[in-house]
Amino acid sequence: MTIPWPLIRRDISHAIALAAVCCITGVCILASPLWARADLANFPEAGLNDVASPREGTRIVDARAQSKYAAGHIPGAVSLPLDDFETAFSQVSERLSGSRIIVYCSSYDCKDSLILAGKLRERGWSELLVFRAGWEEWEAAGLPTEQ
Repeated sequence: MTIPWPLIRRDISHAIALAAVCCITGVCILASPLWARADLANFPEAGLNDVASPREGTRIVDARAQSKYAAGHIPGAVSLPLDDFETAFSQVSERLSGSRIIVYCSSYDCKDSLILAGKLRERGWSELLVFRAGWEEWEAAGLPTEQ
C-alpha cells in the first residue's frame, strides 16, 4: 500500500495551506496539521519595517525554543516558546496584556508563529500579526540583535 503524504500548497503570500488525505492501515482519515487550518492562515503579515519600527503599544513575541531565543533574538522581543507554551504564557501574559502583538519564529518554513498566534487568539488577543519571514530575514538584513 502506498501512503500519500500530506500535500501542502502555498500561495504567493505563503499563508494558505491545504489539508491532505492520508491512508493509514487501510483507513482514510483527514490529516489537517494545526498550522494548515484556514483560521490560522488568516493572520495579517507583518513586514520587516513593522518589526524594526513597531508602532507604540506593540509587543514582539518570539515563538522559537528558549535555547534559540537565548542565542539571539529581536531586541525587546518577549520569549513565548510554542514548545513550552502553558508555562511561558503564565509568565508573560501580563506583559502582553492590551498590546498589539507581532509573532515571529525562524522563517517562512516555520509554522510556530502561526500556531502561537492562534493560541493567543483563543485567549482573547485580537490584534495579532505574524512576521512570517522571521529571524532568518531579520539576521539577513543585518539588524541589531540581543542575547
